[in-house]
Amino acid sequence: MAAPALLALVFAGALLPACTPAASPAKTEIMVFAAMSLKQPFSQAAPLFEAENPGAVLQFNYSGSGTLADQIASGASADVFASGGMKEMDMLAEKGLVDRDTMRVFAANSLVLIAPLDHSEALHGFSDLVLPQVRRIAVCDSRLAPAGLYTDEAFKYYGIGDNISGKLIPSAQVAQVCDYTARGEVDAGVVYLTDYMARKSGLALIEQAPEAAHSKIEYPAAVMNNSVNKGYAIRFVSFLCSEKCGKILSGYGFKTVTAGN
Repeated sequence: MAAPALLALVFAGALLPACTPAASPAKTEIMVFAAMSLKQPFSQAAPLFEAENPGAVLQFNYSGSGTLADQIASGASADVFASGGMKEMDMLAEKGLVDRDTMRVFAANSLVLIAPLDHSEALHGFSDLVLPQVRRIAVCDSRLAPAGLYTDEAFKYYGIGDNISGKLIPSAQVAQVCDYTARGEVDAGVVYLTDYMARKSGLALIEQAPEAAHSKIEYPAAVMNNSVNKGYAIRFVSFLCSEKCGKILSGYGFKTVTAGN
């Protein structure tokens, strides 16, 4: 009687490996350096991309585009760069760090003048920034963020650049401009429309600059030449141009390639 029982146990043991759950596929981290103004839509879009690409895990480094470009140029490891302007992308491309064949413009933005919600009555547009009651204007530093370059162009368009230079309070990121303005530490600020829409609380939208006031505010993305995960990196850049991602970007005020803008 013992022999059959022993054989049964041996047979059952032989079957155990077949019942063991298969190991989960190894995850591949994709490092994306992205402009700070993309943080909210990218945070929402990331789970969708990962669901479509089960082996990929997106990691993000958000900052001003100029700061990110300097980090990459100094040797920081990035698979994808999503910039808030073409200048930074072109700079990296000239250094041979960007795979030009993968570069895509996936979104565009607008420039707006904002003011503290409780102190916006006397301000009606960019031209009013020359008024004596407007003493402090928060803007992005053009050396650190593309928004600063667009702001400089807008001031020249309105013919006020020389008259307000002493009022400018430079910041490294658009989010800081929103913070200073919402807290009433400045009388006005110039930011992207998307940053205003993401924040709104404590802010008044005064005027949206016309497209003629500045260069196109385009958001390009590209894969880095030294990426060790080019397959997933290329897929992510393509995903940014997809209708699914476009809907998310549109929800935050971006003009998107999928919307025909």
